[in-house]
Amino acid sequence: MAEKQKTPSNPYMAGRLEWNERYGSLIVREKRWRMMAFCCVLVALVAVVGVVYIGSQSKFIPYVVEVDKFGRTQAVGTADQVQPSSARIKKAEMQDFIADTRSVYVDAAAMRSNIEDAYALVQSGGQAYTFLNDFFRERDPFNTARTRTISVDVQSALPLSQNTWQVEWTETTRARKGGEVVGTPTNWRAVITIEDIAPSNEAGVIRNPASINITSLNWTEID
Repeated sequence: MAEKQKTPSNPYMAGRLEWNERYGSLIVREKRWRMMAFCCVLVALVAVVGVVYIGSQSKFIPYVVEVDKFGRTQAVGTADQVQPSSARIKKAEMQDFIADTRSVYVDAAAMRSNIEDAYALVQSGGQAYTFLNDFFRERDPFNTARTRTISVDVQSALPLSQNTWQVEWTETTRARKGGEVVGTPTNWRAVITIEDIAPSNEAGVIRNPASINITSLNWTEID
């Protein structure tokens, strides 16, 4: 037969024992429910942050598609995983780069877009970047367009080595009003050094899908 629990002779100890027996278990359960509620709120918060982060990511994946002269697909791949550009792509990029940087249009918006495309190919902080900044500082194309325009006709773009290209072109200056030729056409030559470096962000991928990075640039007028 179980021995009956003895009541403490001290009335204060007896009162404490009575309190523990009646309300102690309720207090313990309340603490556990509070802890459970806190954990649920924490899990919900992490889930909401994750959903917001995933939703903020771009769902567009740019692809580079190479085609031959008949329009048939030769290679397809995401822009950040493409192999080093072929000589044909590099040649086209060198020609476009010269046209974008040296041409002066009446349409300021079109000219600004071309300049941004050109800078997308240039290594930030490198020699080519500094050279291009100095050129636009000395010959602001937007100020030039107030009185005259300059058209560029690329004659050739030839590789001097695996990473160095020589581009030659002719520039014709015309008055903004009337379109008459001002002076005689001038001939120019540029030496451009490039590297195959994939852009580090999505905006760079869209602007420079061929992953061509111009590290060195110099051009001079020739006879």
